[in-house]
Amino acid sequence: MSPDPSRADAQRPADAPARLIGILTTDTQLVITSWDAPLASMTGIASANAAGRRLADVVPDMEARGLLAIVTSALETGSAQVLAPALHGYFIPCPAITPSTRFDLMQQRAVVGALREDDRTVGLIVTVEDVTERLEREHQVAAELRDANPDARLRAIERLASVDPVDGIGPLHEAMGDEDWQVRRLAVQTLASRFGPR
Repeated sequence: MSPDPSRADAQRPADAPARLIGILTTDTQLVITSWDAPLASMTGIASANAAGRRLADVVPDMEARGLLAIVTSALETGSAQVLAPALHGYFIPCPAITPSTRFDLMQQRAVVGALREDDRTVGLIVTVEDVTERLEREHQVAAELRDANPDARLRAIERLASVDPVDGIGPLHEAMGDEDWQVRRLAVQTLASRFGPR
């Protein structure tokens, strides 16, 4: 059962950026079999120009950036592989849709998984999410959390409610170790409200 996007939107804070996720699939030879409209919009590569071509021909420098080994591993083992922007920056190099002061290229979080039919692997499915704007916001809040004024750090934690972290708990970990007990308490409350009491 696929997630209900309207529910996800209802849980997202009003000023949080909308998520843009594109999907591609390949066969076992890493020939692209589908390339959806959101991915075409993100990358500027039309579906017709991607389908039928080898993934390495469409995604420049895959082998040089170590991505071909990761993709092949997902195909061979069936284990999902996550390409985090902190380590890889992007899966498909393309300009950021939203102008960024920090990144020249769109920052992406990609998940590569085996596409299965019955009990055999028939290819890959890759989701590519544009996380540039979210990372930009995380960096801004992280800078505010280093302010000398505890009141400024408290306001930064309040802003964290509108930051959907790309990985883990994002900049919230810095606030958990703050020297001011009120900042630490609000950080814990924010963490609990985001992830539940556990």
